[in-house]
Parts: sequence; C-alpha cells; structure tokens
Amino acid sequence: MEPESEAAIRLESTTGILIDEFTMLDRRAWNRMRKNCQEYPLREDLRKAGALPDFGYRDLILCGDVFQLPPASGHPPLVTHRDFQEKLEFFVLRENRRQEKNPEYGKLLDIVKEGGGVKFAGSNASVYEGNVDESVRSFFVRAYARGWNVCRRNVDFEQGVAMTSYRRHRDIWNDAVVSQMEKEDEDCDKVDVACFYDSPHGQVDFDMTNEDHQRNKQQYPKVLKLRTSVRHQCRLMLLRNLDVSEGLTNGTTLRLLPRSSWSGTIGKRQQGRQDENLRWKVRQVSLQREGDFTILTEKDDSKRAATRVHIKGGNVHVIGVSKEDTLDVYGLGSVNALPVCLACACTVHKCQGLTIPVVLAILEGLFAHGQVYVQTSRTPEEMDFKCVGVPPEDIIEEVIDEVLGRRRYLQRLLKALDENKDIDAVVSVGTGSIEDDERKVDDRDLAEILREYATPEGQEAWGNTIARN
Repeated sequence: MEPESEAAIRLESTTGILIDEFTMLDRRAWNRMRKNCQEYPLREDLRKAGALPDFGYRDLILCGDVFQLPPASGHPPLVTHRDFQEKLEFFVLRENRRQEKNPEYGKLLDIVKEGGGVKFAGSNASVYEGNVDESVRSFFVRAYARGWNVCRRNVDFEQGVAMTSYRRHRDIWNDAVVSQMEKEDEDCDKVDVACFYDSPHGQVDFDMTNEDHQRNKQQYPKVLKLRTSVRHQCRLMLLRNLDVSEGLTNGTTLRLLPRSSWSGTIGKRQQGRQDENLRWKVRQVSLQREGDFTILTEKDDSKRAATRVHIKGGNVHVIGVSKEDTLDVYGLGSVNALPVCLACACTVHKCQGLTIPVVLAILEGLFAHGQVYVQTSRTPEEMDFKCVGVPPEDIIEEVIDEVLGRRRYLQRLLKALDENKDIDAVVSVGTGSIEDDERKVDDRDLAEILREYATPEGQEAWGNTIARN
C-alpha cells in the first residue's frame, strides 16, 4: 500500500474492521494486515478513548466457526497466533440461523461437527475412540440414497452443486457437465476463454502443453468453458469482489446471458460445429489479444425467474478481465482472466460460508478437519443434502436396502395412482397406508416423483436405474 494512495486514505478513516470466516485467515495474512493498520493508523479525531495501537486504534471483530476449515494456503492458521490467544475477547453465539426452521437437522449437525461420536484419544491424532453416533450413520445412509445414481454425466443443469476437496475433481465434474450440455442442447452458445500470464518475458497465453502452466496453482480458471442457452443459462460463481454495494461479492452465483451477451460475438458463430468424431469445435478466445472481452450476467437469485427485461446497469452486470497475483512458483507472473468459474462444482473451501439450495457431496478424498461439517451444513433442509459416488464400505448394504425400500414404497404408490388419478389424494392415502417398517420417500418430493414416474416409460426407467446399481 502506497502512502497518499486512495487505499491508504480510506484506511486512515476506517474506524473498524470486520472479518468473516476468520478460521481461513493464516498468520502471514494477519501479520500483513496488522502492519498496514499500524503504518496507516486511524485519524486522531476518530479514535475512541483507550483504543489500542495494535491495529491502528481501530475496532476489530472476527466472526467464524472454529469447527470449519483451516486456511487453504497451508500456512499456520490465525488461531495459533499469540494475538488471537491473548488480545481478543471471545463471545459464543449458539444460534443456528441457516437451519433455524429445521432444529432437528441443526442438532444433528452439532454432532457431526464434533466428530459424529468419535473423538481422538488424547493428543495423539492417529488414535481415536468411540463409535459413530447412530443418528449420524442413518443421516449419511439417507443422503446416499437421495444421491443414488446421480453423477456428473446426468446431473441436473439447473440445480445442485457438487462439493469436492480437490480442484482437479471440481474441474472434471464441470467438464463433464459442459460435455453433457453440448449433447443435450446442441444450439447452445459455446466459447472457451483462456487466461494469460504477465511473465518476465512478456505476456504469454495459457498453453495446455506447458507443464508449468498445467501445474500452476491459481484461483482464476485457466480455460473457462462457457456453454449457455435460453433454456439452460450457464451457472457461474464470482471469484472476487466486484461491487459490494450491488451484492457482487466473492462467492456470488450468476447466470450467463445467451446469444449476443459476449463482446465481439456474432450469433451463429458461437454455436460451434462438430467434426467427424462428433467433437465440438468452438471459438477460442485469447484475452491477451481481446483485452476488452466481456460477458453479461445476472444474479442467480429468487428474482431471476420473474425477470423478463435485461438492462445494463440494472439487473445485468458486465464482467471483464481481472488480474490475480499468485504465489508465482514457476515464474509465470500474474494471471489475467475472467474472475468467474463454473458453479456446477466447487471445492469445499470455496463453499465455506455460502448457503446452497442443493448440495451433492463427494466424500472421497477429504483431507482436512471440518470438510465434512462444511459439506453437510450448507443447506437449510436435510433433504437437500445428497451424497454422490460409491458409499463407504461399512454402510453400502444399508444404502442399497434404503434405495430398494424406497422403490417398493414408490411401486405401491404407483399402483394406487392407477386406481386414483388425483396425485395429491394418492400421496395422502399412500403415506398413511404403508407399514412403519417400510422406507419412505421424503414427503416434500413425493408429488414431484410421482409425476415424473407415473408413466410406463418412467416406471421402466426407474426399474432400470435400480437394476444397474
């Protein structure tokens, strides 16, 4: 931060700093922030009596859940810093605002975040004692049953975020969704946007064959594969704060507008064409040569469905090239790219602090404490949390039994549907007529499932799904 710069002047008039999700803050970032605050202290006329100089006589508030994730950087977390242990006053908030309408789910998550009934034996982190709580075990059995047969090749384009531990697994899932979009909606607009680097030898486009480019760790996507249409608008997530006053902050989900929503585009040119091997050839955008390339987006919220008119500066937001400073391990310099990524799949670290309508949790490869808790606590309702992939060996038989039990229950409801065409009446009668030991489909999804499978084709598809798995 330079003296007399706009940032320095703004900091000198900032009376307080609020940091959310502080558990992801490492000691290096903390020391850098403290140094800046001491170099540019609060103006004397704004200081409170008795204020301390540690952060330039400012108020400092840290908010977070200590059961969640440590810093993604790998550096020691803030909680190990002497300042955190000796200079802060602690307050415990026991309210659960995300699951406040479903208190039973909130109580279950309290058990999950504390280990699910399993605890480490003393200070030896390699030995644990106790057994998994039965309620937690049943919770994951139900979650795997809800996510049965869901994978990256058949996932719903419109909802569900796959949460995984590694960026490479996130990219594999997003690439599969892109391929599926090309197959099911051939007329969708297609373009691949590659980043470029400010290397010491000049600006260099991302090269798929360059090992250093491949291994470079960066937040911005190396190649952003945009596929969007009127029917399925591409889901994106912001990777930086663009306009806090407009709600365009890091983690905000967006929808990409189709057709002439990209600068320098001409209608059909964006639809691409297939080669003899049925592989799509799409327009390749080099941000180095097209530095003014932009995309038009709108926020993916409850108001989007009712929006009929799109106006720049109103509900339409223009996103252009941004620069990201990386650790620069391979000497590539800063990354220049669109500050968005595909939002069909995200890492667990990126999803921390977000509320997600439907979570598709991938439990394989978890490597840090708090990852399971972050995955399970993103949704307000339990039924919107689903586990995908192969269930763990110790519960796979229970998962299969749950799936087959739901199939038997659904078959009885379908049989009742043949006798009574009123679906709501079938749901009411069916729910009360099944024995208590039968597995039941979640009531909220029941009518929707019946409508989907209340045809011969639907019943056959359901049977084939069970047989395959």
